[in-house]
Amino acid sequence: MRTMQAKHIINTVLMCLLPAVPVLSQEITRSQEVMNRFKFSAPPPEVVVGLFIFFGTALAILVSLHLNTRRKHNATAQDVSQRLFNEGSARCELTDAEAAALRAIAAFAPDSETKGHEVFDVAVLFERCVEAYAVRLLRAGNAGDETDDLLRAVRRKLGFGSHPADMPLMSTRNLSVAQGVSVVIPAKGANPPHPVGGEVVRVGEFTFTVRLTDAGDAGAQPGADMAVTFLRQGDAAYSVPAKVHSLESGRIVFYHTLKFSRSQNRKYMRMEASLPLAYKVTECADPEKKPTQEAFKARSADISGGGLCFIADTAQQAGDLILLSIQIPGYSMGGITAKILKVITIEGRSATQYKHLTQFVTIEPQQRERIVRFIFEKQREMLQMR
Repeated sequence: MRTMQAKHIINTVLMCLLPAVPVLSQEITRSQEVMNRFKFSAPPPEVVVGLFIFFGTALAILVSLHLNTRRKHNATAQDVSQRLFNEGSARCELTDAEAAALRAIAAFAPDSETKGHEVFDVAVLFERCVEAYAVRLLRAGNAGDETDDLLRAVRRKLGFGSHPADMPLMSTRNLSVAQGVSVVIPAKGANPPHPVGGEVVRVGEFTFTVRLTDAGDAGAQPGADMAVTFLRQGDAAYSVPAKVHSLESGRIVFYHTLKFSRSQNRKYMRMEASLPLAYKVTECADPEKKPTQEAFKARSADISGGGLCFIADTAQQAGDLILLSIQIPGYSMGGITAKILKVITIEGRSATQYKHLTQFVTIEPQQRERIVRFIFEKQREMLQMR
């Protein structure tokens, strides 16, 4: 078969070269006249034409061999990808319907014929392919509950049903039920845009649903664009431009998206806040010094679920352990142990102050949750004032 293909390609090349022979002969004759004028000897036209045909034929053979090798390589890669896909389906115990759905999803992967099996192991690729497949089903009107349940089953069996808290979101499909959010209600009349509290109550493959916990009218229509913001503990703060699918009683159904902004790439979001606090040193970094029972008062400069920064008139030493009590609006917290990481001198006009960067060592989970909730509420107020 390969020999027949090579002969066919060679014959095609020769047929294409035949019309060029007379023109080539004329050019060779002209070149020969010029070379004779300068007393250069040139090979006969027949030799030049023969060399031209020889090298053209050799090139055609090389191209044919390259194409055949590439075709064979692609066929082998497709067979390997198909085998790995079947093995993955068996390993995840997919039903025939689930495997067929996953094949349709994998078809949106780059080089899907040879790399479609990677959807089993690469979460980012899976999310992008699901997004493309879901958009196609939505446009075709095939995004029913049965299809949604089928895709959710595929996600769960592939191990993408739950998303670790310390990993950034790749899609709104990674949202967790009960995630607190803030929905920015569009401006209506003389009223400016304002955030309304809510929580995620359902996450499907085509949409996710937010139940509004604050009173008020959503004031949006299907197809409208709204902003959904939330603070994901252990990850970051997110702002999602979501399109409204439909509205129910006290609920908004949004289409999923892969496009959102993420800020504060740290374990806990930090925010500027001036809060009264008191502390005393319980252990000194310098072994020759002994802690006193003196209590100091200060104010925080910023705070997060993992620590805070406070400004005081008295400088402590990096490495000291302190016992903190903090006053958050409506809540007082005490018994928090923190370690001073760094001390920065602030030169003022009248007096010198010291900025202390600290990290919580021991703190009750309820206290940490209260701090995180306080930061989230302050973020909502800041959005409302914009």
